[in-house]
Amino acid sequence: MNNVIKNVQNWMENSIIDELIILVILIAIVESLAQNILKKSNNSTSLNYVLGLLAYIMVGVLLHYAYHKFSLTKVNVMWSSISIVIATTLGYFLYDEPMNVKNMFAVLFALLAVISSYLA
Repeated sequence: MNNVIKNVQNWMENSIIDELIILVILIAIVESLAQNILKKSNNSTSLNYVLGLLAYIMVGVLLHYAYHKFSLTKVNVMWSSISIVIATTLGYFLYDEPMNVKNMFAVLFALLAVISSYLA
């Protein structure tokens, strides 16, 4: 496991894309996966429920790593905002949730928050 983490760290350090952006996108994707698995679970004893909880544990592990490497403010603002964009998109496409002007503004403001936080 340490070898995998070291290889990922080396790749991120040599990548054109900033490590912070990669990390918060990964956290948001794993969180969205966890949310979707939990939404599909029938009860607290189902396999989906356990898998959803395990995915949230992975979110915790990734956050622990991120908070020790980057500022709390940047990580949290960027992760939360990207989560808003992903959740809104998945809700619309997977669960037929309505998309309206207010949701579009929420996504726009979330993207602006990511850009602002990254540039701060």
